[in-house]
Amino acid sequence: VLGVLSWGGHLCYFYNTKQDLIDVLVPYFQAGLENNESCVWVTSKPPCKKEAEEAMSKAVPDFSRYLASGQMEFIPHTEWYFKGGNYNSKRVLNAWVDRLQRALASGYDGLRATGDTGWLERGDWNKLIGYEEQLNDEIGGYRILAVCTYPIRRYSLPQAVSVMSHHQYNLVKNRGELTLVGSCEHGRLEEGEVKEMKESYYRVMDNADEAIFRVEPEGGHVIYANPAAERLLGYTQADPRRSNLYRW
Repeated sequence: VLGVLSWGGHLCYFYNTKQDLIDVLVPYFQAGLENNESCVWVTSKPPCKKEAEEAMSKAVPDFSRYLASGQMEFIPHTEWYFKGGNYNSKRVLNAWVDRLQRALASGYDGLRATGDTGWLERGDWNKLIGYEEQLNDEIGGYRILAVCTYPIRRYSLPQAVSVMSHHQYNLVKNRGELTLVGSCEHGRLEEGEVKEMKESYYRVMDNADEAIFRVEPEGGHVIYANPAAERLLGYTQADPRRSNLYRW
């Protein structure tokens, strides 16, 4: 989908299920191990540290060797993002640079990393966006490849577009196909790219096997329900009751 990436690549990946995440990150890290890169997977639930390690073990021959040497590391998000008990974006950025310097000193060609945002709480949103903006501005000067992963059902459309505007490349997995949407080089999206993101966002939600609702913050009215949610309620598109589900 992306072709060959140079150092300083900063990607966002919107995924729907735990398996979607594993299907992308396992070959991503396998390539890094084969390319003599230091690899760091900052996990959130799901998958947890143990599940991520098991997925890599199944896919990579002699994976225990990479694990024993320290070339591949799995770090729970509580130890990476919340070291010291609170989230500090500057500390996290400095930690990535420090980890890169340690990797280069150990003879690796660079650092390949990922961090998941499944832990994010409402009060941390502005801090996270500030972190992504700064990372996007600074990563180009380092021998780092970074994939930030976002569980798509946890984010509204405006939040998703905001996330995309602070990444160089944006990926969405839909019905097993990985698609590049809204790529940008200067931290902003054009009108056509925003439209493409909206379409991809709802396409992923529409095709999810799980029931997904979106509810107005005020009033509690359902403003979106995917086909799985409609099946759960027993409505069909032709059912006249279906129009009562929404308040547009």
